[in-house]
Amino acid sequence: MSRQPYRVAEWAALRDRVPAPARVAEVDLVVLRLGEDVAVLYGRCTHRNALLTEGHVEGDKLVCAAHGWDYDCRTGRSQVDAEEQLQPFEAWLDDGGVWVDAAAVARWRQQTPLDFHDDELEW
Repeated sequence: MSRQPYRVAEWAALRDRVPAPARVAEVDLVVLRLGEDVAVLYGRCTHRNALLTEGHVEGDKLVCAAHGWDYDCRTGRSQVDAEEQLQPFEAWLDDGGVWVDAAAVARWRQQTPLDFHDDELEW
């Protein structure tokens, strides 16, 4: 399977440990600058689908603003419920940007039904 590089953020525009939004293949993503590293995760909380870009980072945890669920910034593993995990996507830096493989995001989207609409979310 071939890669489809897709630029999701400008590295210089990202603030350290401040969640930034991106959207690829109709999938909300959260982009995290972690010092000199970058992580890209599925961008909605597994608890109630809240956008994680509205949350904040505490140490190595991404914390949802809606109900306080938290996830490891690199692996996406929930700290509240070990069986819950945000999908991490391979991300890399090149030419001043943060890139992901749009084909990998699209494949994940096809395998993962996202059966909600923004106007149906309740917090």
